[in-house]
Amino acid sequence: MATTGRLGRPSKGDRTLHTLRVPTDHWYRYAAEADRLGLSHNDYLGLALARLHGLPVPEYIARKLPSDQDVALGA
Repeated sequence: MATTGRLGRPSKGDRTLHTLRVPTDHWYRYAAEADRLGLSHNDYLGLALARLHGLPVPEYIARKLPSDQDVALGA
């Protein structure tokens, strides 16, 4: 019997893969912030870069953030 639904996580849309190297002590800070916000490390970096460059936060990230407040990065 064939299934008709998709398995796995919902699509995050068109994205580009990049390898990023940062100082280890910086990475620990980024990882702690991602964990504090309940985001994956990649989603946190996407959020931070979007805000830094005045771009809209991708919907798949925005829906994971608290809707009743503006989340401060690095707080």
